[in-house]
Order: sequence, then structure tokens, then C-alpha cells
Amino acid sequence: MKPFEKDGLRITPITLPTPFPVGDVLIYLVQFDGAAWMVDAGTDGDASWEAAREGMASAGLRPDDLQVVLLTHGHVDHVGLVGRMTDASGAEVRAHESVLRVQANREAANEASRAFASRIMAACGVPDDQAGPALEACETYRPMADMSSVARPVRDGERLGPFRACHAPGHSGGDMLYVDERRGVAFVGDHLLRRVHPNPMIRRPAPGAPRPASLVEYRASLRKTRELPVEVCFAGHGPPITEPREEIDRVLMRQDRRAAQVRKMLEDRGTMTPYELTAAMFQNLTPDKLYLALSVALGYLELIESWGWAGCETDDDGRMRFVRR
Repeated sequence: MKPFEKDGLRITPITLPTPFPVGDVLIYLVQFDGAAWMVDAGTDGDASWEAAREGMASAGLRPDDLQVVLLTHGHVDHVGLVGRMTDASGAEVRAHESVLRVQANREAANEASRAFASRIMAACGVPDDQAGPALEACETYRPMADMSSVARPVRDGERLGPFRACHAPGHSGGDMLYVDERRGVAFVGDHLLRRVHPNPMIRRPAPGAPRPASLVEYRASLRKTRELPVEVCFAGHGPPITEPREEIDRVLMRQDRRAAQVRKMLEDRGTMTPYELTAAMFQNLTPDKLYLALSVALGYLELIESWGWAGCETDDDGRMRFVRR
């Protein structure tokens, strides 16, 4: 993709490889007023690092020219090169405070995430012989994330250079948009993708807080994003989004249709666990995709529950069981 320029702001997309089904990921070199910033950091690995260096070189810069790295969220395919970038440049790294909580004690956070994933899969009715391989598949991705250099949290509404940070939870709890209202551009990570519908993941709640209903939360964030004075969105995957309001409308309409389909399935069966809905919605699931698919199913059940179309009960085995209303 070609660089984007407007009123002294230059944005250079850099494509990095990933091992994930989503394919390549984009990071962005941002230049303004003599400064050089980076948005996101891909996955860790020599191939990614070389691609990042080549992308910076195409703009006449080296890694040690970077001054700030902004992270849109903490998922593994967006944070992996943070360590290498900061080692090479000493750049300040900024991210939502939930990303910092993970980094405060990575070992403890990883153990808590494993325990939560195990509990939630059991509560959703996932059989033990499928939950175990799914957990193991998740473990293979952890070494691709290096956020050890994250230094300071970004607050909702905070100004960073020409950008205003906007917290938009849903896809993850730490999703941050970086919005330049004057130029009408924003970096949106995986919050909004062109012709792709991001799936809010089941996630571990913050200490002392209830587990968020991720899809319900995501839809509320999309509606707030729709009101931003933005004409071009630079996403974590795929080309720029030049009609963000229309794209948001497409996402919401597709979710409405899918929610109606889930309601019909629940009406036909009377009651379903999230895993039973997962199995009905997705065929031939591999272990590395089970947690994502389960997130989709639980998200829609919680959405129709919020609309009064379903209720959630706990059966004698401790599993969530949604019933029609």
C-alpha cells in the first residue's frame, strides 16, 4: 500500500507476516513535525523484524529514529516487536492500562488466563477432550508477544501528538483508537476491518469486576466510533476503510441477522449451552479455532439475552444453559 499524506502527516503502512489464519498484519510508520512514531508492532520473529526495518528504510528511517510506539490493543499479532523496537530506539511505548496489567507480571497473568480459559470452557459445556487441545493451541502463541517495554498507560480522551485516544472495548478490553480529528483519520487496530467482521473474544474480567459481555460491549463501542469525525480508518489488517460509517452499519446489520438466526435455533431447541451452539454454527473445528468459535457463540447468546430473547441458567453440572424467552 502507498503512503498516505495530508496536511503534514505522512502514514506509511508496513506489512508483516504472521502464522495466523488472518494472514499478514499491518503496522504504521507515522511522521509529523519531524517526529517518527509507530502504531502497533506485529508478531515477534526475524521475518517480521526484517520487514519492519525494510518498511522504515523505504521512508528513509531506521529503527533508532522512532520516538513513540502506540499500541491499539494487546493481542499477540499487534505487540510482538515492541521489545526489539524499543531496544533499537529507546522509544516510549503507550497502551491501554489493561495491557499494562498483563505486563506487570506476565507469568502470573498467563497462568490466570489459562485458568480462566479452562473455567469458561467448562462453564460453556466444552468436553474435556476438546478443551485440553484448545488450551495447548493457545499456548503456542504466547512467545510471539513481547510487551515488556510498555511504559505508560493511555487514558481515554488523552492527546498524543495530533491524536486523541478513544477507548473502544469489545474486540479486546484494551482497544484504543488514535484519532486525528483535524485530518479526519484514525488508527483502529482490529476494532473495524474492511469487509471483515471482528469477533469480540471471551476475556478474563478485571479484578473485582464481572466478566464483560464482549459482543454487547463491542456494539456500543461501534456506535460511538460511528460518531467520530473520521473519513479514513487505518486498520490492523487489510486496506484503509474510506467509508467507516457504512462499514459500521454493515457490521451491525450482519450481527442483527445472525442474532435472529441464533434466536430461531434456541426457539427450536428450547435450551442450549454455548458449546452446543458453537457445534451447530461451526463444522470441523480445529483446536486452535475452538476458543474463537466459542466466543462467537457465547457473544450472540449474551446479545439476545440483553434483548430479552433468552435467559441464562446454571445446570446441575455448573454449565451455562441459555433458554428461550
